[in-house]
Amino acid sequence: MTTKDLLIQEIETLPPELLTEALDLIRSIKVSHAKKELELV
Repeated sequence: MTTKDLLIQEIETLPPELLTEALDLIRSIKVSHAKKELELV
C-alpha cells in the first residue's frame, strides 16, 4: 500500500468534524513546502 493509499484510508475513517482540520493541515504543509522551495531558488 502506498503512502497516498494510507492517507486516503485515514481520511475515510475521520469523523466529519475533523475533515476540515485535516484539509487545513494538508494545505499548510503544501504552503510550507512551497516556501522552502522558493528559498532554494
